Amino acid sequence: MKNDVMPSIIQMDAEELQQLTAEVKETVATGIQLPGTKEKKKSFGIVDMWNIRRTAKSASSMLRR
Repeated sequence: MKNDVMPSIIQMDAEELQQLTAEVKETVATGIQLPGTKEKKKSFGIVDMWNIRRTAKSASSMLRR
């Protein structure tokens, strides 16, 4: 496989380069809950287990045919 890549030459002022390469210190806000939204705890119940077993049984019966 042949890879021919031409180097890109971009004309840029020193000021623009400085702005592009400047380090920006940002933090991501975590743990904030908006009003009107509730945190739902996911729980694994007996109904979920029953659905998994039912799906597995029907899938295995399809493979045996």
